[in-house]
This record gives sequence, structure tokens and C-alpha cells, in this order.
Amino acid sequence: MWPLARSARGSLWFALLFLAAPVVAGPVLHERFDPDPAEDLKFGATTPSGKMPATLETRSGMVAAPDESQAAAGSEVQAYGGAHTPSSADVNYHLDRLTTRPDRVKYDEPFRPSILPFKRLYAFDSLERDFSFGVFDEELSRVTIGGAVEHTEDAFFADFAVDLVGGVPVRIPSVGPGARVRAFHVDPPQEVEILEDSAENWFVKGAYNARVRMVMQLSIERQAFGSQFRNVAWSALASRVPPIPNEMTAAAKEVARHIGVSRQDSPARVVLELVDYFRRFSESSELPKATSPTELYRELSFAQKGVCRHRAYAFAVTALSLGIPTRVVHNEAHAWVEVFDSELWHRVDLGGAATNVQEYRPDPLALQHRPPNDPYSWPAGAASARELLRTSTLSQAAHRIQNPDSPPGGPADALEEPGDGVSPAPSGGASWPGARSSTRSGDDEVGLASPKNEDPEVTLRLGEKQLLRGHPLQVMGRATKDGRPCRLSRVDIYVRAQDGMRAIGSVATGRDGQFEGHVTLPPTTPVGRLSLSARIAGGCD
Repeated sequence: MWPLARSARGSLWFALLFLAAPVVAGPVLHERFDPDPAEDLKFGATTPSGKMPATLETRSGMVAAPDESQAAAGSEVQAYGGAHTPSSADVNYHLDRLTTRPDRVKYDEPFRPSILPFKRLYAFDSLERDFSFGVFDEELSRVTIGGAVEHTEDAFFADFAVDLVGGVPVRIPSVGPGARVRAFHVDPPQEVEILEDSAENWFVKGAYNARVRMVMQLSIERQAFGSQFRNVAWSALASRVPPIPNEMTAAAKEVARHIGVSRQDSPARVVLELVDYFRRFSESSELPKATSPTELYRELSFAQKGVCRHRAYAFAVTALSLGIPTRVVHNEAHAWVEVFDSELWHRVDLGGAATNVQEYRPDPLALQHRPPNDPYSWPAGAASARELLRTSTLSQAAHRIQNPDSPPGGPADALEEPGDGVSPAPSGGASWPGARSSTRSGDDEVGLASPKNEDPEVTLRLGEKQLLRGHPLQVMGRATKDGRPCRLSRVDIYVRAQDGMRAIGSVATGRDGQFEGHVTLPPTTPVGRLSLSARIAGGCD
């Protein structure tokens, strides 16, 4: 037998093993072996129904399909659908006065890789006359099924129970805005339709009442999970903005003036400012004094008080009043917003999520989805939903199981798998036309300054000594112009290799001009020395 192995340096070597033949009393009729996802992927294995691949290769790792041979879900399982229809009482989202986090929430995670806590269950795209958020167009259209996963998309499996009601659409979860259904399997078998409304809430309609298990293969544009708002004109967004009540419009104008944003700014600039402002909210045990929706919105916005659902509501009202298409999205554990830039809906986490989340189907070994890096800055003292969950008891326990050799309490998705190493250039790397730059890793700080005095100056530092293709790279630094900080500005990061210059991601500065975030080296980046550079996009305010 000639087993093939790969050394740490990537070379191949062979070893010859002589094994003594075991003595067997009789023929071996059955031999158990563990499934090999890599082998399934190599040979194109499918699920028993033949509708889906047995394994998905994702940016988060290889994911095995749910076992279709399992029995249909029983009565003790958390099920979707049932009484949750397009006309049920939960189709509106009201602002409330309780500005503290709940002690504990229960959450069902139907997706592989896990996107906890961002399961998309309820989405709202219109502010109603009673100042609740609802759905602008409730007419349902059929979701297209089929097609191949594109190279720009992230892939997922979904596995959940749903209580079908004959002839009635019932609510089911989605993985994000613009998600596509590539294939699905229903057990027990039944003809079903998957439908959606204008806010992309998903519903499934069956022929008769039954509790079934649905297994789905999904894909979604990766940039929907985190990318900069495109630099578009206000006119490009106008057709997607529903009208809001006049009374709320007046209140929203006051809030916008207080924040310091208007339509004199570009839509991308307004989004940057709003994200920074609403991420500065904090929870409070002191109940607001206001009782009417407009006064409550105004009070919470001026005081920057509330948890995730208050931030999402107030952000959406303010953004819609200015002309930015915005949705409020929530599930049982978290609320956030989505903003539309005329081409793509972007998920934006404003923080304030629950920290004590208990899962109905806990799986401490579940693969966690690695989204793109957050393009917006987090103010001091604020934390994303993912960061809050990392510090919770359940997240810590899962991390220790997944990474027994790592220091206790370390964030699970900060640990990198072995990959192809790329060395940063020690000096002399060019950045963009008309500028000089050089970059070093670790604690070295290098100024990236344009020869022209009117151009911003950017300092850039890297958080890693070795750069890995396809893996996050921490970048940090400061942007200034004439000694003043470039506040809430977009910083584009570029890499120059032998094949030329390319953009690899963006981060945003805070109000002090500081930035810190992650970008990702493309998997196709050539191995060798690289030069990284940065520039301010759209000028410096």
C-alpha cells in the first residue's frame, strides 16, 4: 500500500508500509466507515434524494448535507409555519419602551454553516400609518428554484421542521437578502411552493396540513453580509423608498439635523454617519418618558438609548426620511437593518443584541459562517452581535470544544486554519497612481502619503506577521488631512503583486480618523512578496 501524504512545506512524499494480513475467521460482510466530505466533494456525491450535493465547499469550510434519512420532525421539535402567515398578527413591528436586554432568549438555528444570530425570519420595508413597520407589497411571488452556486456567493444548507397549512402560505426562515433556493427536499413528500413578498419574507405553501421536514440548498451574494454602500446618486434610490407618515417625517428631519446629515451629502456618506450614530446607542434601565410613537422615536434617537430593536427602528425611520431604502429585520434573538444601494441589499448590524442565547438544537461543533469583514467602524465601548455572543457562556463552551489547545475564552473565528503563506513587502510598495507607500506587518507603522499637500495622509499597520490567502487580514491605522482627522471616511485597501494592483476590501474610519478592521486576500493572490496600500475614497471630511 502506498499512502500519499503532504508535508508542512507542501511537497509530496511517499512511504511504503508492509502490513501483516490479519487472520479472519470468516468473510466480512459489512464494514462501518465514517463518511469523508472531501471524498464526497471529489466524486460529486449527492444526498439520497439526488437533489442536493452531499457536501458543500464553502469559505467557512466543508459542510455535509443534513441526513435526509432521518425521520420527519416530531411534536417536540421547534417548528416554523403554522399560524405565522402573511396576514397574522406578527406581520407588523411596533416600537416599544423597554430599553434593557432580555435575560435569556431561545433561538433555533436552521442553517449550516451557522449564522447565529442573523437568521432572517421577519423583514419590514414600509412605515405604516400607525407608525409600525410593515410590508409595502404583500402580494406573494414565486421564488425561483435551481441553478448553480456562483463564485461570488456563499452556500448553505437549511434543515428545519414546518407546520404546513393546506393552501395557505406559512412563514419560513431565510439566510439573508437576495438568497436563492438551489434545491430542496420535503419529508414526507408533498408538492409545495416557496413564495416571497416585497421585503423578501419567505413562505411555503403546501397542498394539505402536515408537519414536514424541509432540507434546502441555498446561496446568497457574499457581499450582502457586509460591504460598503455604493457611491450612487439619490435619484437612483428614489423608486425603492415608500412614503412615510407626515408626522414621522417631521420628527425624522429633527433627528437628521441633530446627527448632522442631509441630502446635501451623498447617500453613501449618510449611511456611514447613520451607522456610526446608531451604533453608539446603549441599553438603559430607565424607561423613556414618551408614550406616542413619534415622541418615543425622537427621545430614543436624541438620547441614543435602546437595544437592537430600538436602534433598527430609529435607523430605518431616519434613513427612509432621507431617501435611503431600508428594512428592519429581526428574529427571536436580534434585530438589524438592511440598506439598498440600487444593486444590493446590505445587512448592517447596529449592535445591542441579546447576550444569553440558548439554542433549541445546540451543536457546539457546528461550523460557524465567516462573513465578509464589517466595513463600518465600531465606536469605543460598542460591540457587534457576534462579539457579544463570543463572550457568552455558550459561545465560550463551544469554542473550548472546537479548539481545545487554544487559550480559554479566545474568539472562535479569530483562529486561522493552515493556508498558503504570503509575505508582505518590507518596503517600497507602490499603492495607487500618484502616491508613494510602503507597508510592514506587526507594530511597524508606515505613512502612505500623496506628494500633493491637499491629499489625505494614511498610516497603515497589519495585525499579522504572515498573510494567508483567502483568510482575514487585520488592518488598522489613521487617516488625516492637514493634521485633522478624516472622520467617517471609507478607506480602500489595495494589494500589489506580480499580476498587478487590486482592491481587496474597505474599512471605515471613526470620528477620530482611526480605523481598524479586516480585509481578505483573494485565494488567487500569487505566493511571494506583496505591497499593501490604502487610500481615502471620496475625499476627507
